[in-house]
Amino acid sequence: MAIPKYQQVRYTDDGCYEYQCLSCYAKWEWRGSSKPLQFCMCCGLKFEGHHESRDSDMPRWRFDYAKLHGERAAWDIQFPKTRPKLCWVIEKKLIWRKSKEVIDDWKIANFLYGRYTATSALAALKQMRQEETDEDEDDWMQNDDNWATDTLFRLARHRGAF
Repeated sequence: MAIPKYQQVRYTDDGCYEYQCLSCYAKWEWRGSSKPLQFCMCCGLKFEGHHESRDSDMPRWRFDYAKLHGERAAWDIQFPKTRPKLCWVIEKKLIWRKSKEVIDDWKIANFLYGRYTATSALAALKQMRQEETDEDEDDWMQNDDNWATDTLFRLARHRGAF
């Protein structure tokens, strides 16, 4: 009995698939459009549609899972996303001392990669603030309050690379 359908056997390369007629069982490689096949290339039978089957190189569990949950879910199972790790960063902001107007908004000043805990990240923040204070004390001779600026620092957690 002739089955008037075709099936996709496997993906060959670069958009080409190998198909098989379920009437004459002939196989051919075809790079076609998104439209379904109309006729068998070997016996000329008019197809009623595509017979859903898995590629010969696709594991059965993946085919069943994709059928049940969608192709994207099967992809995520096989190639899980790795979440970027959290890292501590020290951000800084520059303001005018007198008017408290913002000159430069919060920007990342330093990345604290590695095994920084909250305590060690806070110690690094305090050290950076102390270094900034020491620089300000060196510049005390300017004594022009109109041009004096303050640098504010804060600690934040960021995910991933920048």
